[in-house]
Amino acid sequence: MPWMRATVGVAQDAYSKALSRCHPRPLVDFVRYPVPGGFVLAVNVSPYLGQPVEWQVNCRKADEGYGGEAYAFPVRSGIDSIYLTPEQIPMFSQPEIRRAAILLNGIPPGSP
Repeated sequence: MPWMRATVGVAQDAYSKALSRCHPRPLVDFVRYPVPGGFVLAVNVSPYLGQPVEWQVNCRKADEGYGGEAYAFPVRSGIDSIYLTPEQIPMFSQPEIRRAAILLNGIPPGSP
């Protein structure tokens, strides 16, 4: 079902806000397609190589005994998401790529 222009903007903003909780932040491209009756929003997420992308979650101390930030590692499986267990995470990591990503992330924006 197509959305009106304002609804597409609200959805795109919601996706952008949700992506700020991903580490490292994946590259995303939004494309609005005009169709009869409105627009369709396509959200194209590029794969991230070398490590899983973590999703920041907030724990409630009353429920979990810890009240700070924590991370989950969702992986797409068909139309659903499954969550990696701590034992599975090393299978998705390539140390060489992770090292390069950490070094590149340390370069201040605007550096020559």
